[in-house]
Amino acid sequence: MARELLEHILETFPQADPASEFYNEEINGCEAVSFLSEFVPQVRKSLDDNQLNESKVIEVLKTCWDFIENVTDDDPERTGKFFALRERVRNIFAKHPQGPPAAALRLRRRSRHDEPTNEERADRIDTVMQAYCLTLEGRDYDGDEDDIRDLLTDLMHFCARIEIDFEENLRVARDNYDHERELESDLVPRIREYLDSK
Repeated sequence: MARELLEHILETFPQADPASEFYNEEINGCEAVSFLSEFVPQVRKSLDDNQLNESKVIEVLKTCWDFIENVTDDDPERTGKFFALRERVRNIFAKHPQGPPAAALRLRRRSRHDEPTNEERADRIDTVMQAYCLTLEGRDYDGDEDDIRDLLTDLMHFCARIEIDFEENLRVARDNYDHERELESDLVPRIREYLDSK
């Protein structure tokens, strides 16, 4: 059953499968989140059907489910809870190498149905950079790194003025960035590697 679930992921996301002709095509983040919302209960059923009795695994799964059901975007500790939970899941699979890869159980925060792709996120900033350069020097943004540095510097001044911790928010932004990249690129290759090893 576990193998069937993993193969189902490969069929659903051929864009992230190195063995697929569709490899590296864009994955819609909204569709990925919707898929995971339907997929997690199947994982739960598979685990229950196999009568998994390892208490630590069950405890982590319950915590995962609690996170999915109850931790909202408004929770100020959401990011910390997510990364602590991800570490617990990784530790479980490190001790159980015969199980599916840890990436198969990585969680995604509760999301709106219009969740953008990483490419769409980058497009938003292109618009911001164009507006910033027009405001700064009355010209278009042309990819100059100095403009990025200037924007970040001005943003630091802005955060200081309104008493927002820039460094803490930058740390959270880095975590979010890593997580969003992993969601689109990390899951399927690990599953393919796992299946090929069997």
